[in-house]
This record gives sequence, structure tokens and C-alpha cells, in this order.
Amino acid sequence: MFLLCTVFLATILNFNNCNCLLPVTTCGTTLYTKTGTFSPPTFYKPNNSNPETCKWRILTSPDEKITLNITQLDIKKTPSCISGYVEVRDGLWEDSPLLGKFCGRGTLDPVTSTKNKMLISYVHQAGYRGFFANYEATCGGEVYVRNEFVLHSSHPQEKYPLNIKCVWKVVVPDFHQVVLSFQKFKIEHHDQCLFDYVEIDDSNGTSRGRFCGDVLPGNVTSSSNNLTIKLVSDASIQKEGFSVFILAEFDECTTMLHDCAQECINTIGTYKCACRKGYELHPDGKNCEVACGGPLKALKGVIQSPSFPNKYPPNKRCSWEIVARVDRVVLFNFTHFDIEGHNRTHSIKERCEKDRLEFFGESENVTKHLGTYCGSRLPVPLISESTRTKIVFFSDNTVERKGFALEYFVIRDKCDKFKGNCHHGCANVVTGRKCLCSETYVSMDSVNCRKDCHYEIASTSGTIFSPNYPGSYYNNANCTWKFKTTPGHRIQISFLDVQTENCHDYINVYDDYSSSVRILGKLCGTRTGITGLSTKNELYVNFISDGSNVYQGFKATYSSLCGGTLTATITENYIYSHDTYRLSNYYNNTDCVWTIRANSGYYVNLSVEVLEIEGVSDCSLDFMEIREGHISRGKYCGVNKPDEELLSSSNFTVTFHTDYLREARGFRLMYKAIRAEEVRVN
Repeated sequence: MFLLCTVFLATILNFNNCNCLLPVTTCGTTLYTKTGTFSPPTFYKPNNSNPETCKWRILTSPDEKITLNITQLDIKKTPSCISGYVEVRDGLWEDSPLLGKFCGRGTLDPVTSTKNKMLISYVHQAGYRGFFANYEATCGGEVYVRNEFVLHSSHPQEKYPLNIKCVWKVVVPDFHQVVLSFQKFKIEHHDQCLFDYVEIDDSNGTSRGRFCGDVLPGNVTSSSNNLTIKLVSDASIQKEGFSVFILAEFDECTTMLHDCAQECINTIGTYKCACRKGYELHPDGKNCEVACGGPLKALKGVIQSPSFPNKYPPNKRCSWEIVARVDRVVLFNFTHFDIEGHNRTHSIKERCEKDRLEFFGESENVTKHLGTYCGSRLPVPLISESTRTKIVFFSDNTVERKGFALEYFVIRDKCDKFKGNCHHGCANVVTGRKCLCSETYVSMDSVNCRKDCHYEIASTSGTIFSPNYPGSYYNNANCTWKFKTTPGHRIQISFLDVQTENCHDYINVYDDYSSSVRILGKLCGTRTGITGLSTKNELYVNFISDGSNVYQGFKATYSSLCGGTLTATITENYIYSHDTYRLSNYYNNTDCVWTIRANSGYYVNLSVEVLEIEGVSDCSLDFMEIREGHISRGKYCGVNKPDEELLSSSNFTVTFHTDYLREARGFRLMYKAIRAEEVRVN
């Protein structure tokens, strides 16, 4: 509350040194200030003169109300206050609604107007002082806007008050919407608008935003015929506030005064038409037709031409896009196909001339044409190995057909960075993956390749023979078998039958392609039941015969085994839970142990990149455990892999156990060596 300084107090307290607001003591005037005090002259100088009438008119901003406080009343009390009185009206004129008529002595309850105007009339009673009053224009209230209106947070030349909470309810006629357009906006700034702010709420209570600072808020349109504007300020900084233009926008969409076929969206001054999901707006801007195209986010679904199975419309261009992870491919399976045209081709140079369906793949900003189709012949399934696949349908303005329907599936890429366990190359096909052989090589089976007497083996198990076995091999043979299995696994080879010219014709088994270390020595003569095991995921077998005697040769079986001792290098290496990791789930009843070590002066760095193992709370069924020496660094199952990388100055032991029940995808570990000084620095 403000401090009142009266003439009487000024005489005692030296009023010239007071910053108080002086009361108006004239017999009536018009008051325009936001706050003030007033009284009749008789309040300070009572007299017994004839009755006089004083009128005070208070006029404030259009969006405000006025609260009057009569703090002292001294008028003779008579029935109906017929002698002397103070009268308050809700407006500026004598016929404005009466808010109260008062006489007697004491303090009155506050009187509040319903608008920004108030008339106070006083009739003097001889021998009585009259009254002393103060008033304050308060913000907020209901603002009815028939057409347009400008709402100010405060007087244009004033700053908004401290410690206020003003709420305006803006109401427009039925079938209209409230449109707010801020013309001025200066509210104390805070990143989260916690101090001073303007908040706008829709009629259903939904917040349309909280604003502060100096940036003009965007236009706001209500969902019905009313909304509220709230201004809140704290006890510190004052700013100029806001001015907002309010428009009563007629909502054609709530009436029948629009011609939209499906949905109507009201806009300022007009409206626009829209369509329900699955439809798109016709060029006439009013009607709707079946929509086509757009992003496809599901891992499987159906793509159809517009209006399928009815005829597709003319002059359509539909574009669908599927984005897949780098370890996924997209399979397309056609179920119906009938598009204008007689030819169907994959050649980019011989596309269908009229209506057509085209496929494009994009990876690393390189676009590849996958196929163009037309006619009535059902295309074979198509696979896209690109991360982004686009399907585009065109129709011209001539012949329409029934169109097409196809299914798509986003599936795991069977040919990842390890070529799907194929030795040379790999291609995704409908049934899974197909191994490819390099030029000059021929396929031995579904996995392996050979060139003359040179074989490259990627299958996890099988049998090899010397040339012509069990017949005699030929002279001067130099045959090689290169075995390669999944990282983290070893290759075991067992020679079931060896019959060669004694140590003139022989077999060497090496630990890898480049090694000169033989793991079985030189095999020759007559031998059976000889088994060797590689130390890594490669094995090399070389059979040599001279130019003299020939024998039956050899027969051997091979298989991939998990576990072993691995030496970390500065490049990234991997361990997989099982040798068919990318193709199938892991095996039941398995126990594997890997020991990972580093050379002197290095640490072993180990991280779990993928983990999908049958899970129970105590990991008592299937599990993967990591130990550093005798200390367990974690026992894992389910999908809860450790987030942090593990370091060891000695070695890690990884144990993988499975029972006879459920199977799952398994795990992938990455390990490498880090210099000891780098670990200490970090």
C-alpha cells in the first residue's frame, strides 16, 4: 500500500521533504492515474455551510477495473442516507449501475467496478467532515471482444507493477476463435521464465506457452471462443510489459460455411482444407484422394499403388522411403503386379516408357539404380543392401491398370563386414545369403571356392581329400587348402587316412597362411588318426607330390572349435560366441574358454559390444563371465552388458557356458593392446 500524506501531517512533518502521493482535495475532478487518493475539502476544514455536491470520475485503461477504499467516513447517518452521503456508480454517469450509497462513520469494505470507469458523488452534510478514500486500478478480468481490441499490461507510458498476478479472460462471440498478435513485448528475462512472465492457457486448460524477455511471441489462436492471459511479476525488476492485438476470428470450420470434403482447419481470415490419414488433398484444394508415398518406419509392411486393387489414378507420382541400419537389408516380395507397359527390365538404359515402378538404393551419398518394372508379369523378389531405399511409382495420363502390391521386410544383413563367413564374397538372397567366388575361382559348394587344386574353405566343418581320392593322386601336385573361421575360434583337423610315397609325397599343416611353423610336422607314409589344432582362426594345409610313385593320398575332416589363447595387438580384434554368430543362434551344451593376453609393456583393453544370452536373475543357466586372473570382473546374461571398457595389465579369461534349453544370438567382444604409458597418462 502507498503512504498517505495529509495537509495536517504535512504541517507537522515538513511535507516538502515527503515523497508521498498528495491527496486530491478539490470538490470533484476526473482522475486518470492508476492509483490516487481524494476527499472533499470539508474533510480537512469542516464547516456548517449549505450542502454542496462533489463528483469525482475515475477513468483508467480499458482492460482494468477500479477498487475504491473509503478508509474514513464521517457523514450523518439517516434512513436511506437522504441527507448526506457518498454514492459509487459503475460508470461515469448518474444513471450508471449503483455500486453503493453510504453514510455514517467508520471504514467501509472495498468497492470494485466491473470496468475501467467509476463515478463517486458526494453530498455534504453540515457539521460533518465527509470521507477520505484511495483507489487502485487493478489488472485482469473478463475482456469481451466483438471484433478487435488492443490489451495493454499497463498504461502505455508506465511499467507494469511489482508483485502482481493479472489474469484476463478474453471472450469472443460463439463460432469465433481468439487470435492474439503481440505488438510489444518487454518482460524481465529468465531462461525458464521463472520471475516475470506471460502465460497463455486455452479454454480446456492446455498451456499455449510461457513467455518472457524481449522477443515477440508468435501468433496464438484458441481452440474455442475464449482463452486466458496471465501476467505474473515478482518483487524486483519492472519492464514496459506488453501490448497484444486481439482479433475475434470467425471459425468457418465450426459451421457449414466451408466446402472441405474431409477436414477443415481454420486460419486467420479464412480456412484451409485437409485430409484424414491415408488421403491427400486434391489439386482443387477441397477434395481428397487416396494418398501414396512417405517414410516407412516399420520393420515390415505392405506397399500398394494408389486405390489398389482398383485402378490407379492418372498423373500420380508416389515415393516411399525405407531407412535401414547398416547391418540390415530390405527384402521386397511382389504379390500383385499390373502396370501399363509390355516390358520389364533392370536396365537403367531401358526403363519402361510410360507407367513404371522404380527402386533406388543410397549409401554414403552414392545412389544405385536397383530396378525398373512395368507390365503384368510378377517380378522376382528384390533385395536392397543400401541404408536408404526409395521406391517410386509414376503414372501418366493415358492407360490405368490395377497397379501393384508388395511386401517388404527389413531383415538382418547376412553379409556383414566379415562377409557372412564366406571366404571370397557374399550376397544376400531371399533364403539367407549366398557365397560368391572371385574371378578364376569356382564354387565347390554353398560356402567354399577352389581354383584348380587350390581351395579356400569358410565352412565350419567338413571333409577334404587329396586329388582323385580314394583313387591315386597325380604326380607333381601342389595343392593347398586355406581354412578360415569366425574370429575367436580355432580349426581342428583330423587325418583319418594318409597313404603317400614315404616322405617324397607329403602333407604340411601350418598355423596360418603366412606361418612357417608346422603344427603336425611332415605327414607322409601310412598314418591314421592324426589330429592338429590351430592357435587362431586360420589353418593352411599343403599337399605336395613328386614325379615318381603315386598312392591313394589322404582323407581329413575339419571343424571349428571355440576358445584358445589369444594375443592382443594394437589393432581391434574380435571374439564371437559361436562360429555361426551372424547366421544362427549359439549352440546348446557348450563350454568355451578364451585367454587374452598382451605382450610386455602393453595392457589388454576389452569391451562387450553385443550381448544377447538367455537371462535369469543369477545368470545360472547360460552366461558369459570375464575374469582377470582369479578375480571376476563380471558374470553376464540377458542383454545387460557392461558399459565401460575393461583394462588388464596381465590377462583376461572369458568363459562361455550354455545349457540344453534356450538359445539366443550370443555375444561379440572387441579386444586390443594399449601401451602401458598411454594407460598411465589417462
